[in-house]
Amino acid sequence: MYRFYNPKVSLIIPVYNREELVIDTIKSIKKQKYKNWECIIVDDISTDNTLKVIQSEVKNDKRFTIEKRDNSLPKGANTCRNIGLKIASGDFIQFFDSDDIMHSEKLSSQVSDILHHSCDISLCQGIRFIKKNNTLNRIGEILINESDNYFEDLVIRKSSINIASTLFSKNIIANEYFDTDLIRSQDYDFIARVLINDPKVCINRNFLYFVRDHSMSITGNYKSMTKQYLFSTYLSRRKAITYALKKEKLTLKIIAYIQKIQLFILIHLLFKFELLLSARVIVSIIIIPFLYLIQTFTRLEKCI
Repeated sequence: MYRFYNPKVSLIIPVYNREELVIDTIKSIKKQKYKNWECIIVDDISTDNTLKVIQSEVKNDKRFTIEKRDNSLPKGANTCRNIGLKIASGDFIQFFDSDDIMHSEKLSSQVSDILHHSCDISLCQGIRFIKKNNTLNRIGEILINESDNYFEDLVIRKSSINIASTLFSKNIIANEYFDTDLIRSQDYDFIARVLINDPKVCINRNFLYFVRDHSMSITGNYKSMTKQYLFSTYLSRRKAITYALKKEKLTLKIIAYIQKIQLFILIHLLFKFELLLSARVIVSIIIIPFLYLIQTFTRLEKCI
């Protein structure tokens, strides 16, 4: 039972060179109507004044903990999130980015979801924005659909499930950590490993977080990606196939979507003359349909 229906939420925020943006994030956390939370901010060894800005903003609030990635650990948000996850003391986990903003009722609304519906995960909707002259200008919505197969919806992008939208019960991610080898699609991979086990999910139709579009965002289009970004995207999709095969949940929709993504990546790799990586993608494109056939025959054998 969650601490007499007043469960603690652990917020985990990786940060790197966000001195001009992170204050908005911290202020939105301070304004949460739900009060039983801790916020673990993990600095990825910023080279600007990010750390000083954060220290100044949270110095009188004991709910904030500031950690710093050790130089011996791999650089990146994945490592920072894992550091936060290892020391989190909450019943629920909320990962968040250092350039985004929370609605003041995000935690209270999603904690209520999980308690009232006995869920493992609460998913909410979000808004994309740009900030000009201290005004938030809405440029899009991040929507969630109810489903009987959230894993498939994540993989084929039918719903915009991401770490900002998701409040996790700590129990269901107790043995999961972010893959530090991925530099893109990290949350896609992490959430896929959680959803493949069929946790109970509840949907919150409110728009409870705000994703900032800006020039320093890690999210970019494929044309501007390096081969490392392209390969990381490819690898995360291959891993999703592996998760699905282990649970015998590989579907034609998943295959069709991932084949489309792989072809897209292959074209960009060929344009960059990355022949070795292109060859790996080609092999994957060829093999995946055969893996589906093997899964189908395995199921048939079990029925006989």
